Amino acid sequence: MDGGKYKKVILYTFAGLGALVAMKGVGNVVRLVKYWTKRPVPLQRTYGENTWALITGGSRGIGFEFAKQLGTKGFNIIILDKEHKQTQQAVNKLSEILKGRVKVNYLNSDIIESLNLEQYDISILINNAGIRYFVH
Repeated sequence: MDGGKYKKVILYTFAGLGALVAMKGVGNVVRLVKYWTKRPVPLQRTYGENTWALITGGSRGIGFEFAKQLGTKGFNIIILDKEHKQTQQAVNKLSEILKGRVKVNYLNSDIIESLNLEQYDISILINNAGIRYFVH
């Protein structure tokens, strides 16, 4: 073989290897696109039917929104809060929004020692309660 044939063999070998690497890269891109476009698994299928979500501080703000969103996904809701009147209003509003499709209960956090949470199949806990400090 003369020098020109060796150059062609080497050129075709590297071209073939480059094509294999490029095809592997395309395969990775395709897998990535499939992953990005995959539909999410519904929460109810993951946690089961008739389960509960416990949301502390769920009577207002982001806690209330968590309760609303989880309720629309089919979770029964327990709101744990210390302000009885505001919590009762939130429960009534949630029941109205969710139109009775799920159960909405509330528990008063001031009597935490006497709570009987074993009666609920709680799958999700959102610990949203906070403490307010006012500095003068």
